[in-house]
Amino acid sequence: MIAAIITRTTGNILLAILVAIALGTTIGAINGVLVAKLKIYSFVATLAALVIWRSFVIVVSGGKLIYGLTQYAVFTQDFGIYVPVGFLLAVFIILLIYVLLVKTVFGRYIYGLGSNEEAVRLAGVRADLAKFFAFTIAGTLYGLGGVMLIAMGGFAVDPWSARGNELNAIASCVLGGIMLTGGSGHPLGSLLGASMLTILTNILVLLGVTEIAVQQTVVGIVLIDAATALTRGLRYVK
Repeated sequence: MIAAIITRTTGNILLAILVAIALGTTIGAINGVLVAKLKIYSFVATLAALVIWRSFVIVVSGGKLIYGLTQYAVFTQDFGIYVPVGFLLAVFIILLIYVLLVKTVFGRYIYGLGSNEEAVRLAGVRADLAKFFAFTIAGTLYGLGGVMLIAMGGFAVDPWSARGNELNAIASCVLGGIMLTGGSGHPLGSLLGASMLTILTNILVLLGVTEIAVQQTVVGIVLIDAATALTRGLRYVK
């Protein structure tokens, strides 16, 4: 919404994108402080942030739709290679996160925090700082994701844009074999889960099931089944 407002006001899409990413990074850092320093459960902290910033969006937008943001068509262009720029950007970010989590010491810290935070602390790692940076990086991706939603939403932004997407995000991770408690799962798992979720939604549309409520119900059922299978698998491993 902030990117949309700046774009409509100044016409400068680059400035709008940078401000949106900076705002997302700031929000992620705030979440990191709440979790790392104030010891608030991450799910509670981020859920509270969702409510607060959703209210902020409604206030700054006046509850009105912002449309005509055709500058963001650049993310839907394929420039003759038949692959949209937005998709290429997504692949680049996925590969970047993969390298960060699998090939760096910081990534090992993140896995360690999810598996046994106390052991990470006893090993001399500044666990709180690593956790703070993890939430800050996530915040940067929030901002970029919000920008991408403008192109995906038909160059228009509604104050309630992305409502319910948190369920899709959780479902994508669980379907990809990522434990929500942390410490387990492959960074490419969420990509696989998101792909499966997209295919499922497309199948429902092809079958004539276009009601959002029905689609979300099916997603919820699939999420429960996937979580059950994942939990049983971990139990057998142990």
